[in-house]
Amino acid sequence: MAKSKSYASLTRQSDFLRLQKAGLRCLPKPWLIASFIKNPEGNFLFTVSVPKKMGSAVQRNRLKRWGREWFRKNHKIHQWKEGLLHIHFKPHKSYQYLFSETDEAFEKLNEWLQRIYGKNS
Repeated sequence: MAKSKSYASLTRQSDFLRLQKAGLRCLPKPWLIASFIKNPEGNFLFTVSVPKKMGSAVQRNRLKRWGREWFRKNHKIHQWKEGLLHIHFKPHKSYQYLFSETDEAFEKLNEWLQRIYGKNS
């Protein structure tokens, strides 16, 4: 029997608007934005978005996979609860260097989320 995930996808427009209005933001790199807010409904919602300006479908899907994989690894370690997290890759002039800087950006994002989550717990 498959084990259920302790998080779900962020899909409702109201959640995105709430993040935009009241969420805490982090910019670990000029091309990466993360928004976080406590979720009063008690579950953890997560999503990754990549605009078409970021490159071909192959490149965009690679970034989304990396974002989801970073989240899965860290969610297992830290067991984050009650939050909304949106990671957005934004177009940037030097995004050809993006792939070599992704690990560093996600590490900074992890440190930021640990500090924020610690304050909100």
